[in-house]
Amino acid sequence: MEREHSQDHAPKASRQTGPARLDDIVVARVIARAARAIPGVASVSPGRYALVATYGAGERVPGVALRRAEDGELDVEVHVNLDASAIMRPEPAPSPSGAGRDKARAAPTLLLLADQIRLSIRDAIHALG
Repeated sequence: MEREHSQDHAPKASRQTGPARLDDIVVARVIARAARAIPGVASVSPGRYALVATYGAGERVPGVALRRAEDGELDVEVHVNLDASAIMRPEPAPSPSGAGRDKARAAPTLLLLADQIRLSIRDAIHALG
């Protein structure tokens, strides 16, 4: 597995007319770092067959793809490998009356982990400005 190289660079704005925008490679590095910091995420991966990465001048960030729409909207795709122990948690014991049993099954651990990943990435992007 490849690791991204220079992770500790400060974000730099790209040169373009109009409002300053962070380079995609900087944004991708921050997103990859945020995803790896989540308990249960073993690594960020480019994938097995259709490799995903963000490319910049002389470097790439495997496992993170950024796409910008004409309206400036940012679409983020992140491929992660999960630690099996993070998704193999035992189901909570039902109450004696059976109340709450359906609620416990309605929120599987994998969906909670996916939501945590999404929120962490959103927060990392917002922290960039």
